[in-house]
Amino acid sequence: MADMAIFRDIEGSIDEPLNKRQKLRTYDLVPAQALNAMGVSRIESISLPALKDLVSAGNKAAAFFSEYADPDPARQGIAISRMAQVMIEVIDRLGGDIAKKVLNEKVLEEASKEAIALKPYLVTLNGGMNTTTTSNSMKYASKIQNVAPSVENIKKAAGFVCEWLNKSDSYLRALLAFLSGGGLYFAAACHEKTSRAFMSAIPKNKFIEAAVARLSKETHKEEADDMGMFKD
Repeated sequence: MADMAIFRDIEGSIDEPLNKRQKLRTYDLVPAQALNAMGVSRIESISLPALKDLVSAGNKAAAFFSEYADPDPARQGIAISRMAQVMIEVIDRLGGDIAKKVLNEKVLEEASKEAIALKPYLVTLNGGMNTTTTSNSMKYASKIQNVAPSVENIKKAAGFVCEWLNKSDSYLRALLAFLSGGGLYFAAACHEKTSRAFMSAIPKNKFIEAAVARLSKETHKEEADDMGMFKD
């Protein structure tokens, strides 16, 4: 199935370890696994059933790419908290002045209505993980809320967010999909900014020389595979 190519190393190998890690590292998560640093990730168009299968399959090192696939409900809750944390960041950014200047007024208005209704429940489900502390010694202690939410509040928050996730139409979801562009805009911004970062060391004439050296038929050997070192 073509969708199986969205993540790396999905087939594993004969050297696959007997015990794949279930406590996921940052680079095991879907955003890291799906990102295409040179274009659009297929996370943008993959079907939900296919995505679920891929996430559950993991690779030769990780048992899965999201704790949603863990059989332990408490571990599944980690995935919920991860989603809540990053959604809170998105909602806060949508409320800034820049968003008002660059986004369509109608779309921003409708997405903001959803966001305002959603955020309190996301904060509950975040479990206190959205901390601004910079102290390494307090890193984990600061993640614990002073007052744990009641079971009733957790149920209410989870129910509201679940209903939102299952909505067939959502301005906020559509806006997320467009702004992410399957990671394309992030990848492009990284490459563009990196180019600017090196401009002090690469003056215009050297920039031009580099382009000519890379692309001119007189200097570039067609048989050389510049990307070969990264291929399996």
